[in-house]
Amino acid sequence: MKDKLFGDSEAIGKSIKIKKSKFRVIGVVEERGAVMTMDFDDYVYIPIRTLQKRLLGIDHVTYMVHRLHDIDFAEETAEQARVILRDNHDLEVTEEDGFGKDDFRTVTMQEMMDTLDVVTGALTLLLLAIVIISLIV
Repeated sequence: MKDKLFGDSEAIGKSIKIKKSKFRVIGVVEERGAVMTMDFDDYVYIPIRTLQKRLLGIDHVTYMVHRLHDIDFAEETAEQARVILRDNHDLEVTEEDGFGKDDFRTVTMQEMMDTLDVVTGALTLLLLAIVIISLIV
């Protein structure tokens, strides 16, 4: 992102404008590349409270991404995050499963991959149907 915004010149100390707010660059992170559809090199990192108040006009987090050191604990970590979020949101506990209705969603990378598999499977069937119809005609 630094090269896109400032070219070969130094970025630290300069300002960028996002919406109507002006921000001073205080650092540049090393290139990380893309994972799935997220290119981390195209992000501008802003302190969360600043983002919420100055750009979004809210006082709560709307989206988080976490990186795990050991993917074997992905499900457990997602469940712990769910418990913490439920507690922070003061959500009621029900008798049947120990949880009530969440006002947020936790998703692991495996769940995202499963969803992607379903979508690509459906597209494959659609393309197969088009090919069959084309052959019949």
